[in-house]
Amino acid sequence: DRAEADKQQMIKKMMTTLKKEKGLVDVNEMMGLRKAAETLGETKPDSKPVKMGKGAARPPEKLSAEEMEERRQKRREELRKEDDKQKEIARKDKEKRKQRKEVERLRKEKKKAEEEKRRAEAVKVAEEKRRQKEAERLRLVATPLFS
Repeated sequence: DRAEADKQQMIKKMMTTLKKEKGLVDVNEMMGLRKAAETLGETKPDSKPVKMGKGAARPPEKLSAEEMEERRQKRREELRKEDDKQKEIARKDKEKRKQRKEVERLRKEKKKAEEEKRRAEAVKVAEEKRRQKEAERLRLVATPLFS
């Protein structure tokens, strides 16, 4: 009885040493220590399995080669669909950008044409005023000043 208590104490000491050295206990070593403790009969039968922190990996499922291939194929198909969806979204975005750019270009061209039209009209008006002043000046010169 005393020898078993010494063994259990030694196992506990080993676990704490491992925890201190590694920060976490390796699963295989921990299971080995647990099995050793169970063989001694010191652990409680209703104890829960030890997890290795948050989100501990669940044991891999036993699947046949066909099921594994089927899962892979399904996953590939999902990835392909997702990729196609992303490509379609990118294509639509590119098309929208292209349309916006075209509308902007047309707007600038229209604005430029209107500005040119205004300038041409201003030049025309200025030319007409200049002609009128010139005609007025010529009429004044033609009028006899000595009459």
